[in-house]
Amino acid sequence: MTRTRGAILVLSVLLPACGGGGNTDSSLTAPMAVATVTVTPSPATVSVGQPVQLTAITKDVNGNVLTGRVISWSTSNAAVANVTATGLVTGVEVGGPVTITATSEGTNGLAAVTVTAAVPATVTLLSVAPSSGSTIRVTDFANIPILLQLNIASPVSASGKVFSGFQSGRPPSCYIVLAAAPSVTLFANQSQGVTLGPYQFTNVNGARAALADCPLPFTVTSVGYEWNDPTLFNVGAALTYTFVP
Repeated sequence: MTRTRGAILVLSVLLPACGGGGNTDSSLTAPMAVATVTVTPSPATVSVGQPVQLTAITKDVNGNVLTGRVISWSTSNAAVANVTATGLVTGVEVGGPVTITATSEGTNGLAAVTVTAAVPATVTLLSVAPSSGSTIRVTDFANIPILLQLNIASPVSASGKVFSGFQSGRPPSCYIVLAAAPSVTLFANQSQGVTLGPYQFTNVNGARAALADCPLPFTVTSVGYEWNDPTLFNVGAALTYTFVP
C-alpha cells in the first residue's frame, strides 16, 4: 500500500510541470505587414505595340523582403499603356509618362512608363523570280509563280505573318495575293530571310477568282508587303508583270 501512495505523490508533482502555461512558439507570430512596395524598372520606356515586364518587391518595416504577397496592378491611362495582372505593360499609343501602380496590403508602389513611336523594321527586296518586266502566262489562278526574297531587320522581337499583294494596274475585282502568308519569327536586331510566293488571283470575297473577275491580259506595276501589325512594316517595291491567257 505504501508503494501505491508514493506513485500517486510523484504524479501529482509532475503534472503541473506539463500543464498549459503561456505558448511562446515563435512560429505562431503574426506575419509582418507590407510596409513598402518598390516597382522596377522605373522609369521605363516602351514603344507602341511592345511589352515591358515590371516587377514589384514587397518589404516589411525593417526592410526585409516579403515573399508570397498578393499584388494587384493598375494603370493611370490604359489608352496609352495598359498592364496585366502580372505587371506586363504594353504600349498602346505615344504618350506618357503613365503611372503604373502595384498595390499590396494597401501599400502602393509606382512606376512611370513612357510610350514612344514604334521603330519600323528595315525590309529589303533581295531578288524576284521571274524578273521584273516578265510576261506570265496564267493557266492556274490559284498558282501564280512569282517568288520574292526579302530580308527583314527588326528592332524588336516579334512573331506574326507577312502579307503581300500586287496593287496598281489590276482589274478592280481582281486581287493578287499570297497563296499562303508565311508565319515568321523575328529577333531583335537580327536579319531574317523570308520567301513570299506563289501568289493567287482572288475575287472581292477572297475566294478563287474566275476569268470574269480577272480578265486577261493586264499589267501590274507594284507589290506591297506588310507585317500583321503594320506599325512594324508596311512597304513595297516597283515590280512590273504582264499576265496573259
